[in-house]
Order: sequence, then structure tokens, then C-alpha cells
Amino acid sequence: MLFIRCSRSGFNLTSFSRLEGLIQNGVIPYEQRPVWYDVYKAFPPKEEPVFNRPIPDKVIRPILYPEDIVRACFMIVSNQKTTHPDLESDQLFSLAENDLQKEGTILYPNN
Repeated sequence: MLFIRCSRSGFNLTSFSRLEGLIQNGVIPYEQRPVWYDVYKAFPPKEEPVFNRPIPDKVIRPILYPEDIVRACFMIVSNQKTTHPDLESDQLFSLAENDLQKEGTILYPNN
């Protein structure tokens, strides 16, 4: 009920500020405070964690790196080694490279 009233009236209350108010008014005894209360009080966040805080403009780094393509190729080669035990490693690598190119993976982005 308190949260609904405060959110409608424009207050930005966090869990910490609500709990702090309950402790100060004697609703919750100080001895029965949650474990995280002391940690939060000792190390407060740099920015207050409120719901309507604007999202910061940050550049998201790419998740797929060039070495991931090499890892994928290695996994395909190692999996094909069990299915083609008679082939040499160079032949397996070229076979895996052909499979990746058929799927549309760009193996050499600079070429």
C-alpha cells in the first residue's frame, strides 16, 4: 500500500529507503533487520537503483570475436575426426572450412 501511494505521488523509493523508514518508525526492530541492510549501508551504490532511472548510452561490444570462428572450425574438425579417422589433419581442416563456407560463415573477413 505504501509503495502504491508513493509511486503515484512521484516518490522514488527503493527497498533500502522503505526498510530504513520501517526501522526508524519502530515497525521492524533494528535487531531483526535483513543481512543485506548492513552491507548496503556500508557500501551504498554510486547511483540510486530506482525504477525510472534513464538507461545510460553505452556502446555494446560485439560478442563474436575472430578467434571464435577458429574455435568453431576446430570443433568441427575434431568432431569430423571421429567420423573420418582416415583423413589427415590438413584434409579435415579444409573439409571443416568448406562446411563453414557452405553455412555462410565468413572465415577470412579481411580478404
